[in-house]
Amino acid sequence: MPLTSHQLEIVRQEIAECLGVELDEVTPAANFFEDLGGESIDLLDLSFRIEKTLGIRPDFSSVRDQLNLAADESGSLTPESVERIRSAFPGITPLPAGPITAKGLFTISVIEALIGRVVADQTGPLV
Repeated sequence: MPLTSHQLEIVRQEIAECLGVELDEVTPAANFFEDLGGESIDLLDLSFRIEKTLGIRPDFSSVRDQLNLAADESGSLTPESVERIRSAFPGITPLPAGPITAKGLFTISVIEALIGRVVADQTGPLV
């Protein structure tokens, strides 16, 4: 379930505040790690922030296991794993061309899709 425009704005604001970047830098194609300077601990912080503002707690660390993602010896996701991501999150901003690492997967569009999936699974009122 896609997030509402209000929810998207909240998510983008939380990402900007979490990483100390300008809101206009938080675009769908921006990578949380590579473009915005995030670290693994920042994903945990973002999870807590989203829980506080939207009432749901995304578990970003479980994505690899949930989608059964595999990487080759260089750390790049296998083509089958990339296809599973595309199937699980239709409509996300296109993934980068070439090899994608697990961190390379975390574009803002993918993060929004992951949060949207948690919202869709939730019962009760949405923000």
